[in-house]
Formats: sequence, C-alpha cells, structure tokens
Amino acid sequence: MLKLTAFSAIEPELLLQNLDFSLLQTSKTQLEVAQLHSLSIKTNTFHHSSFSSRLLALYADPKINNLDYARSVFDRIEEPTLFSWNTIIKCYVENHRSHEALVLFTELLSGSVFTPDDFTLPCVIKGCARLCAIEEGKQVHGLVLKIGFGLDKYVQSSLVSMYSKCGEIGLARKVFDRMVERDVVCWNSLMDGYAKCGKIERALEMFNEMSERDAFSWTVLIDGFSKIGKVDEARNVFDRMPRKNLVSWNAMINGYMKLGDFYSARCLFDQMEFRNIVTWNSMIAGYELNGRFTEALELFQTMLNLGHMPTPATLVSALSA
Repeated sequence: MLKLTAFSAIEPELLLQNLDFSLLQTSKTQLEVAQLHSLSIKTNTFHHSSFSSRLLALYADPKINNLDYARSVFDRIEEPTLFSWNTIIKCYVENHRSHEALVLFTELLSGSVFTPDDFTLPCVIKGCARLCAIEEGKQVHGLVLKIGFGLDKYVQSSLVSMYSKCGEIGLARKVFDRMVERDVVCWNSLMDGYAKCGKIERALEMFNEMSERDAFSWTVLIDGFSKIGKVDEARNVFDRMPRKNLVSWNAMINGYMKLGDFYSARCLFDQMEFRNIVTWNSMIAGYELNGRFTEALELFQTMLNLGHMPTPATLVSALSA
C-alpha cells in the first residue's frame, strides 16, 4: 500500500511531478494504482494528459489488466493521445473483446485528429483475425496501403496471420511474398494456414525452406498430417523434432486414436513424462471412439486417482463408455 499522506499539501504541479517520476513508476498492484487514481481526482491532477495516460497504461498492463477501470479512465480523458487510443484498443483485443476494439478503432478514425500507426494497426488486424472478420480485415488492409504502412514488417506479419486464420491463404501468400523481412512467426502463420486448409504438402514445402524453426513449426506439421490420416508422416516429423512439447505429443496421440491404432497411442502416452488434461481427454475419448470402453473407464479412474480434475469433455467420454 502506498503512503500518500505526505502529498496532500503539495502544489498540484509539483504533485504531478512527484506522481509521474516516483509513484507512477513504482506502482505495481491494482490497489496502489487505485490509490493514485483517487488522489489524482482529489488533487485535480487527473486531467493532466501525461498523468491520465500513464494511469490508463497501468490499468491496462498485463500485471493488473483491469479493462473496466482502464475504459473508465480513457472515457474521462478530454483529449486522448494516440498512445491512449492504442493502449485501450490493445487492452480490448488482449481481453478477447475484439468487437469493442474495432468500434474504438472506427471512433479513432472518425472522431480524432490522429492517424493509426504501426502499433495501432497490428492490434486491430489481430482483432479482425480473432473475430474472423475478413471483410473488416480487408478494409484495414486497404487503409494500411493508403497511409503508407504496406511495407512495415509488423503490419505485414499481422496481415499474413489474419488471412491465414480466416482461410484466405492466397491473400496471405501474396502479403508474405512481398515481405522483405520474415521472422519465424510469419513463416509459422502461413504454414499453419496451409495445413488448416488441407494443403499439408505446401506446408511441408515451407517447413523445408525455413532457415529457423521453433516448436510450433514442428507441431503444425505433426497436427496437419495427423488430421488427414497420414500418421506415418506425422510420426516421422515427431521423431525428428529436437524438443518435443505437450502439443506435439497430444497431436500424435490424437492421430493414432483417429486411425484406430490405440496401441501406439497408449505407448506414447506411457512414455510421456508430463501430461495435461488434453492428453487424458485424448486417450479416454480415443478409447471410447474405438469401442475400448473398459480401457476408457480404467484410464478415467486412474486420472481421478492422480488428482486431475475432469472437464465436461472428459465426463462426456466417460459416460459414453
């Protein structure tokens, strides 16, 4: 808790300096930020743009992440800066309320003097991707070209990701081919788009062209091959994977179960050092799918004995067995 009593007799301008350069820098909890918020209203320092924008950023910070308070602060800023617009838009997107983020973006375009920048645009494009709002995404892409951010690598990367997630793989590829700088995230986005569209061979071509790969790169192929029944190809990629993660193990187990090879799935399951609820659900549902009801119920009981909490999906599979 902050000790604020000493500031009550300080002149507003001097108080603002103290708040800006000391308390605003050290406040880390919602209680501390709320105390500063309260004091700023009491001392009439809230309406200083430098203070209110910092207060907004603190509420929006992932460590606090109070969207309601952040919006309350934003709505009371008489003339929000572009930094403030960007902060609140990002906060909405990160809290999976992308529709409100897009509404704010339209207000930024129509009701402010600011032009979106290379921070605004990737956030908004990410929001479009999460909503699969492809038409709105195309409009944002048009704005990107109009205001001169068509060659910005972060904007381009977000466009590749959006088009890939929305199934517009041709448009994703066009943006990708025009990029001068491509990082592993961008390669992964397009490769994942190909895999999700059923074009796993194109995804494999991209994988082989990559100079740098991460765990996601490998998992995209494993999951992609598994979902179309090419489990041997998936296993080949899995065995070559330098550092296997839970997602790759779970993808292989799912692939074997869908093919009816519950023996291989169980062998992998028994080899795993760590398992999450997705692993258990994949095995139990897989046994139930393949008519191995006794094994499904035995594994369900084992899961409970080990202290794992079943999800609705777990219970559906167990009841079906």
